[in-house]
Amino acid sequence: KDKLLESFYIPVLENAIEYKRIAGYFSSNTFAVAAKGFSKFFNNGGHMKMIVNVVLRPKDYEEIKKSLKNPEEIIEKIMLKDIADIENACIKDHVGLLGFMLATKKLEIKVGYIKDPKTTMDILHQKVGIIKDEEGNKISFSGSNNETKNGWLLNSEKFKVFCSWNPGTEEYISQDIEDFDEMWNNNSKKTEVIPFSKAVEKKIITIAPKNKKELKLVEERISEKEKS
Repeated sequence: KDKLLESFYIPVLENAIEYKRIAGYFSSNTFAVAAKGFSKFFNNGGHMKMIVNVVLRPKDYEEIKKSLKNPEEIIEKIMLKDIADIENACIKDHVGLLGFMLATKKLEIKVGYIKDPKTTMDILHQKVGIIKDEEGNKISFSGSNNETKNGWLLNSEKFKVFCSWNPGTEEYISQDIEDFDEMWNNNSKKTEVIPFSKAVEKKIITIAPKNKKELKLVEERISEKEKS
């Protein structure tokens, strides 16, 4: 019913300083569609931790590898001085921005995968977000949306939001934070979570389908499996 970007995601990011995200699928094109929000978030000194599944787009995969191997080279190549620079980079070069945020440690990425998969379709498919502002207010959300352009802009999605200033919500937010931290620290019973560099070494990353049609088929298979 609502426009997720304008009604929720962008205004929340504009006021945030910390963002923890279990993304399921991730694509750096999310920076482009939420450029106004992410530019203010990073300009605020914001820090983001993200756990993604093993399926990544080719350009994102290569940029993440490059930024972890040669961060100084990335920083030298992309100098972002102010909020206008960051917003422009979000829109025009979201892949390059991904590398810059990783190189400057404004963003940390880990990879999650099922410890004992029964099929190749068994992947990390959770989507949870926890966001905090400088006054310590927190929100958590969980639902169907991935951290992608389609997830925030195009798809029909549904998720629930809990706000720390509303009575009766603390238990839900605390549980989401606990679940994220447990996974980030690799203490989850079902999901193995490792640094990206280790995921590359173990050769567990899968390059995403080449086009939207192929990606949709993969997601539909996963969705059908979850229903069964």
